[in-house]
Amino acid sequence: MMAVHDREELLRREAEAWAALLDAAERVPAELRTVPGVVPDWSVCDLVFHSGKWSELAGTHLEEMAAGTFVGDEQPEEVWQAMNSSWAEESKSLTWEQAVA
Repeated sequence: MMAVHDREELLRREAEAWAALLDAAERVPAELRTVPGVVPDWSVCDLVFHSGKWSELAGTHLEEMAAGTFVGDEQPEEVWQAMNSSWAEESKSLTWEQAVA
């Protein structure tokens, strides 16, 4: 089992990493955050939303692992790509505030 201080350290580091990502993203002028080109066809808004969705999925899996209810998530590449595509499409309809939330 993970020691409490290890957990707290990991949570602190994650919070710092998110703060750094958002700080960098917010340096991009607001009117440019939805313009594709950060990665092909993705905007800053898309990238931040996508990162958040993967973090959410990882958090869900960690909670399931802690509760002893996690079932392996081996999926074919097509399933992961479909999830990525779905999130990418969803993010294009969001405002910056919605994507960050």
